[in-house]
Amino acid sequence: MEALFEAVEKTVAATPTERDLTRHFEAIAELTAIFREAVINHLRGGPDGNGWRQARRFAERLRAIEEAVDQLEVREKISPMLVPLLGGSAPVLCGVLRVLREMRRQVTGFAIESGFTDHERRVPEYLVPMLQDLTDQVCAAVDALVDTCRPVLLRGAAWAPGDSPNAVSWYESQADRVSMQLLRTIFADEELSLEAKLPLAQVVEEIDSIADCAEDIDRELRRTLHEDLVPAALHSPGAACAAH
Repeated sequence: MEALFEAVEKTVAATPTERDLTRHFEAIAELTAIFREAVINHLRGGPDGNGWRQARRFAERLRAIEEAVDQLEVREKISPMLVPLLGGSAPVLCGVLRVLREMRRQVTGFAIESGFTDHERRVPEYLVPMLQDLTDQVCAAVDALVDTCRPVLLRGAAWAPGDSPNAVSWYESQADRVSMQLLRTIFADEELSLEAKLPLAQVVEEIDSIADCAEDIDRELRRTLHEDLVPAALHSPGAACAAH
């Protein structure tokens, strides 16, 4: 019963900023799902136009998040004391947006490439499961970045250790492992010509780069926002006022 009252109290007490942040996180989860679909469609050589539909869906949803973050940044400048994070939540969301924009670029690239290639399979069947595994690890890195930011922004929690299991860096290392295995497999295949190997290697490196981007942003946010100082400032109104 106490847990129920606490949940109700928290819902009632949620600020407009907290409600907006929750919606942003839900929208970001949808974008990683679209990215997975786009990669599978690209690997499987999906029907004409499907790549562009995915690219438009991704762009539309990302644009809505970008506009909402702009509004949030304006709100924080007007009334910074409403913000649950020292320095504001907009900088954190802007960091996440950098990863999402890189994903949008790749989704659009898949759609463009499909328009310049024939209907024959561009990716050997035996490589598809490994590329899907790479995509899963990359999306997990992005999800981990969002999951790291969520409690800091919504509950004022401390940043989780960067080297903990299931952290961004852990998934990035898994993505590196899979990408290296893929590259070795591609270049060891004597039946593939060099002209076929190079585009395949580029696809691997492009997908893997998203995990690298997520890790870079995770480290940048930790360094910029001083992970050890944020929790103390959150529980000290005087310190928060001094920061502004």
